[in-house]
Formats: sequence, structure tokens, C-alpha cells
Amino acid sequence: FSGYYSEPEKLISDIKAYDGYGIYATINAAKESCAGRTQHEQIVARPKATTSDPDIDYRTTLLIDLDPIRPSDTNSTDAEKQRALETARKIYKYLSDQGFERPVVADSANGYHIYYRIYLANNDENTALIKNFLQVLDMLFSDEVVSVDTTVFNASRIGKIIGTKSNKGTDTPERPQRQSFFMTVPREFRVVDKAYIQKVADLLPKPEQPNRYNGYSTERFDIRS
Repeated sequence: FSGYYSEPEKLISDIKAYDGYGIYATINAAKESCAGRTQHEQIVARPKATTSDPDIDYRTTLLIDLDPIRPSDTNSTDAEKQRALETARKIYKYLSDQGFERPVVADSANGYHIYYRIYLANNDENTALIKNFLQVLDMLFSDEVVSVDTTVFNASRIGKIIGTKSNKGTDTPERPQRQSFFMTVPREFRVVDKAYIQKVADLLPKPEQPNRYNGYSTERFDIRS
């Protein structure tokens, strides 16, 4: 199912009929021309087209998605979620120390989302920047329990609509289905300067350029010796 909405109230009204489904939206706004598709201000089953990367003009949101590592299609335990929260706090502090503006933080039901406001053209350079940035956070903060999702770098990426329920797996006391909700929303949601994102992204180790000697001595090697 897919729909393009400009009126939040109508969107909220329409998605109420889909309780029990995973409900997601693009984290960056689609071009206005996309509203000309058949699913304008309505939800359509099996649409001919949905939002792809070229349909995004500007990146307005940088998403950091933290989830406990667990079997697919299962909910997290309370202990796993607590570990994810601890990792979220570490990332929040680290990026604040790097000069980042205050983010929006949400409980995504099974993990945590950290949203930074950005304003970057949708081009190959900025796609690589966000990809490298997330890989650095993964390198610094992921462990055997909690993972930074490095796949959410593409411009048309979708994220859970906060306020909806997670319907993954079986609802059990140990791994319950939970409601997502916003935890902190700053009074002013300010744009993070690209330079700060670049500063973190530049920490990604660069592969060494191969050479004919592979790092060994350039002295002539004689197998007979």
C-alpha cells in the first residue's frame, strides 16, 4: 500500500484502518510532482510506482537506527532494548561533543531512532557522505548486542511512523509488541552543518592502495637463497 499526503490529519485518519500493518514513511520529502500519482491523498493497494531515490530533491533528515541483534521477525526483550538505549545515549553524547545540534529521539518499539535535521542536495557526494558517516558510527558503537543500521543511507529510505505499533513476530510477555513514541523533541530543530557530518565520516579507515610490492622490501628477492 502507498499514499502521498500533504494533510497530516487526513493521513492519520486514513492509516487508522491499517492497524496491524507496519506503517512507514520516507524520511525525506518526495518531490511535489510525485503527488500526481494515483495515490494522491489516498492509500492505494499495489501502486504502479512508489518513491525512489531520484524522487527526492533534498535530504532533510539524517536517521540513526539502533536495534538489538535478534532473530528476524521477532520483538526485542526489555534487556535488549535497555542495551540499545545505552548505545543511543553514547551516540547522542558523542555527536553532541562533535558539535551536532540537538536531535529528535524516538522509541521505535524495538529499538531507538535518532533524527538530525540536515539540508543536503540529493547527489552521489552526499549519499557517500551519509553512508560513510553511518559506517563510522557502526565501527565505534555496534557490538554483539546492538547494531547501528548502516543501510539507511539512501535518499528514499523509509522509517517507521512514530506513534504506530510494531507488529513484528508473536506478542509474548518476553518479546512484546510495543507502541513507538517520541522521547525528546527540541524546541528548535536546527540544521546540522555538513562540516560536522564530514568530520565524523572522515574517520572511516581508507583502504591502502595496493602496490607491486605489497608493502614488503623493494630489494630483489631470490628464491634460491
